[in-house]
Amino acid sequence: MCHAEAIGLAIQISGNALFSSFYLNKLLIPVVKKETAYY
Repeated sequence: MCHAEAIGLAIQISGNALFSSFYLNKLLIPVVKKETAYY
């Protein structure tokens, strides 16, 4: 794997991580808070 491919892969992974954390914060955490509020 050449250097540019490694950089592109790192950018893709970090982008996926950012998207995943954004997705978790916007969608899953409110659902979890709503579910745990019943207990």
